Amino acid sequence: MKTSSLKGNNIIEQVFGINQQQIQDLVAGFEQLQEEADSLLNNKKPPKKQDKTKGRVGKNSFLFIGIDPGANGALFAIDQNSKFILSHHKDINNYKEKVSIIKDILDNYLDKYSHIYFAIEQPLYFVPKPKKGQGQLTFSSSNAAGKLGKSQGEWVGAIYALCSMHKEKTSLVEVSPATWNKYLRDVEKLDGKSLKTRSKKLADKMFKDHVYGPRGGYLDGLGDAAGIAVWCRHINTK
Repeated sequence: MKTSSLKGNNIIEQVFGINQQQIQDLVAGFEQLQEEADSLLNNKKPPKKQDKTKGRVGKNSFLFIGIDPGANGALFAIDQNSKFILSHHKDINNYKEKVSIIKDILDNYLDKYSHIYFAIEQPLYFVPKPKKGQGQLTFSSSNAAGKLGKSQGEWVGAIYALCSMHKEKTSLVEVSPATWNKYLRDVEKLDGKSLKTRSKKLADKMFKDHVYGPRGGYLDGLGDAAGIAVWCRHINTK
């Protein structure tokens, strides 16, 4: 064995031009590196894989957003467990603000939820019959009905424009006051003479910490938007 080893070393000396001591130093250095490598492999924990779903609520998680487009309107969002997520009720009287709100929702929640459902109340227009000689009555953006229609159109336009690239993960439905009022009465079993009364009872029962202002006053726009969001959850999860 020694003869064979010496012959091997002699060949290496001739080929690479290094002596036996240098060969031994190289071997010792290699063995030390091998020991250090083995030690690292045995003691080092495997690196954590990057979690691409960080911040995601869950695979089958949904966001339900109710919108009341009225003069004191608001936006209210809940998840599939009816947990409050976010709301807006100030400074949303123009199209620019509505676009900003929808954009923020998509930027912050689109990747966290499997689907975002929007539901907006559809205005009811009561066109009075003109008196004889009065001519045809019309609505303009200066009266109550015109403002309501304009606001609703701005919300719908903002949602369609910003969600057009995310059709598989977003959807919008318009709901009449009578429809979600019927839900509050028949499904939630809330009594009351009006939709506003039932809406407030639902809001007090489910979202009391999120529908009152800093001075303790009830914000009926938020209450109605919350009711629409709850109705939206109901029709999409039943």
